[in-house]
Amino acid sequence: MNIGNIAIDTNVLLYAFDNKDIKKQDKAVEILLNRPFVTQLVLFEFIKVLERKWKKDKKEITKLTVKILNELVLPLSQHGDMYNYAHFLTLKYNYGLSDIFILSDSILNDCTILLSEDMCNGMIVDKKLKIINPFL
Repeated sequence: MNIGNIAIDTNVLLYAFDNKDIKKQDKAVEILLNRPFVTQLVLFEFIKVLERKWKKDKKEITKLTVKILNELVLPLSQHGDMYNYAHFLTLKYNYGLSDIFILSDSILNDCTILLSEDMCNGMIVDKKLKIINPFL
């Protein structure tokens, strides 16, 4: 999948490291091998799941996070206007706050596609960012 500037949601990272669904894991790994963009919030959510749900220790979490940043994803810089744009998006769309920040950061960093299992597949946000569920 090599289509423009692609950002990913937290679930893509989680599936890449979860052996429960091999089909989704294979798809997530394929996505990561194309070095998608990732927002700071996505990384934070990923770390929180590793810590709270998967009960990983700090050293393992930080080692994995560094590996992801060095080898698998391109971090988006947090754009100074992200919060203003996020507010604008909340007036137009009914997404949760975390999703709004992911959408805002992705758009402001010129991503044209967001791969997410949780958001509305096929939706185009603010005529700039298309949401695609890669696991369908």
